[in-house]
Amino acid sequence: MANTVPDIMEPKTLRLIHSRWGLFGIGVISALESMLLPIALEILVIPIMATYRRRALAMASAMVLGSLVGAVICYYCGLLLFDQLAEPWLRRAGWMADFERFSRDLESAGFWPIFLVSLSPVPMQVATIGAGAAEVPMAVFVTAILLSRGIRYFAVAGLAILVGHHFQDYLERHRSKMVLAGLVLFAGSAFILYDQFPGTG
Repeated sequence: MANTVPDIMEPKTLRLIHSRWGLFGIGVISALESMLLPIALEILVIPIMATYRRRALAMASAMVLGSLVGAVICYYCGLLLFDQLAEPWLRRAGWMADFERFSRDLESAGFWPIFLVSLSPVPMQVATIGAGAAEVPMAVFVTAILLSRGIRYFAVAGLAILVGHHFQDYLERHRSKMVLAGLVLFAGSAFILYDQFPGTG
């Protein structure tokens, strides 16, 4: 009988995933994703949630909180450091046109543009920096982020709980390909991030 994913992972890794430090790490990655990384976090956490289904809801909670922390940091960058930091980075990333369209949408409906961008796979930074630059009330901003990210991440957790065992079987059959894909995704994200920052690349 083939070993399962938990069987082949080192005990220290297993303990980390089941500890509060594992959830803290997921929260940190979620914060970085909402601030910097041009990838959807779900791509990285679905295999973990599928393998550790009992921890899926806790992971989703950590992701929501981490995403909110990152979003608030970007909000204040837009509010306090737009000319010095946010605008050069948006231009370098090629998101300035999206930012300008989003800013026009914010003038008519502050909550819904933030909610919809945060719910969708488009870069969240456009919404968070734009909300800060437009001085959207913090209560409106936080509510939009919590609801949209909560829907996204708890939907993924629910899916992992319901059908995770099938996905785990798939991981067992294609483990080497999944590891290679994860490495390529990480390297590509790091390259894009490095190229986006003014003064680098």
